[in-house]
Amino acid sequence: MTAALTELLTRAQVKACFYDLGRRPYPLSLATFGVLENQQRPYPYPLRGQAHLALCCQRPSESEPSIWFLQINLDERGLLLPEECARFARLLLNTLGADLSREPHTEEEKNALAQHPQHWQPSPERMAMFHALLARDLHQPASRYYEHAQFYLSGKAGWENWHGVGLQGLADVVVRCGQEQNHALLCQALAHAPEQALQGICLCLEQSDISREMAQVLLQRQHLQHQNPEADTESRLLLLRALAYAPDLPEIRDFITQQLRQADVNAWLIVLTARLIHRLSDPQILPVYLEALAGSPLFGRLYPEVITQPFLRSQIFAMLQSESAPRALIDALTALQQQLQLRAE
Repeated sequence: MTAALTELLTRAQVKACFYDLGRRPYPLSLATFGVLENQQRPYPYPLRGQAHLALCCQRPSESEPSIWFLQINLDERGLLLPEECARFARLLLNTLGADLSREPHTEEEKNALAQHPQHWQPSPERMAMFHALLARDLHQPASRYYEHAQFYLSGKAGWENWHGVGLQGLADVVVRCGQEQNHALLCQALAHAPEQALQGICLCLEQSDISREMAQVLLQRQHLQHQNPEADTESRLLLLRALAYAPDLPEIRDFITQQLRQADVNAWLIVLTARLIHRLSDPQILPVYLEALAGSPLFGRLYPEVITQPFLRSQIFAMLQSESAPRALIDALTALQQQLQLRAE
């Protein structure tokens, strides 16, 4: 099988790499993408049956890469569809010719690349984190919003003066958390910033590894929200999302399982599936999650997303085959299969 896109990028003599932007920015080398394009293993970060990618091409003599966003469908085995990779390769070749690192010059070229069927537009928080990570990986300075975000996170501007803090600046601080005093600044802001400012910080943190110390600050803020009768569910969900890539702490596991055992569980199921799906591999969380999902009207929508994750599939199959498999889960899965059969007829 010919890896058309990988071969084109290799022949073009550009420095090319991919980033998966589905749930968080994950760098993928050209060699790794070639393995995936050749269907030698399932795509590792599927989201709604697709790979959501950014392709970066850069010539050694140029500082700024050209970037294209593309989504590629996966088959029922979770493998990239090579014909879609080939289609995008033909688009690049027909539009830009041999120089893949150049920007499109004409309106026709711009429209061809912006309006092709595989184009997608990342959300603002995804875009901010991607640009922050790309700048760091290319050893470039942070954006012009970086210092202003640092100043706000220090508390010196007053926590109520959050309006002018840009999402890009917050993303730069999160990506460069190990530099300067950024870790301490973020922990301080998580403890004191109002909810409006907290939203932007959490939307960036949910796409990044965070320390044990930062996770403890988020858990403490979560505890305060739980005690506040005026706090809404959205605020608590936001704090949970920020814990997505925290270390495996017992407190996080306990909090998740507690929420899954509540009567009003649907919003928590959505967030866990969309943002914290990797935590479902925890053997103490997965059974509770699946049992809660089986009793929810969201089963038909969320279960297909869960079962297509390569790291969860064998774990779920083993659970379904065990004698202790929850009856509600078996019944929900049987009903889903019957619905799919009826649609196919």
